[in-house]
Amino acid sequence: MDALMTSSAGTVALALVTAWVGYLLGGKQEREKEKRSRNVLAAGELTEPLRELQRLLRRLGRDDVDKAEVVSAFIDWSSAYDNHAHRLPAKWRHLSRSIRDAAGTVFGGVSLVHIRPNLAHLELGEPDGMWQDYADEYLEYAASCLLKWGDSSKSAPTDLMTYEAWLVSTGRREPYGHNRHEPDV
Repeated sequence: MDALMTSSAGTVALALVTAWVGYLLGGKQEREKEKRSRNVLAAGELTEPLRELQRLLRRLGRDDVDKAEVVSAFIDWSSAYDNHAHRLPAKWRHLSRSIRDAAGTVFGGVSLVHIRPNLAHLELGEPDGMWQDYADEYLEYAASCLLKWGDSSKSAPTDLMTYEAWLVSTGRREPYGHNRHEPDV
């Protein structure tokens, strides 16, 4: 009888431990699922205004681009970033500045409208095909990184370069402080 009681108690204890571990793991999986879902949403909401900025970059100089469209696109980008920046990897905190740097080289001072609303009166920058291409490619790179980060089936990129670092790494600009006339040491 004692053996039967010990066996039954062991079975009950094992069942309770198994249920408890299952509960803990299930809760963790549910939290991970919710986090992935929020990241997918954030990636989509961050990418949408980037695509609008790209569309405007591509139109500038080919079609009439209304300054109000550019102002609206920067405000939309800034709003999306403000809503989701806390979800991004810590190394990506530069993203808003990098997007502003890239698109700002094309659109000019109006790219600061989300910081200084009084700059909305500034004229758009003059079209420059080279810098438009650079900005467009950087925005595409940033959007791709965001979408990979948000996609739960893929591992997030470990790094998202700043616009300046991206220009240097792609050979579009020399690093600051580099003098072509001095030999490398």
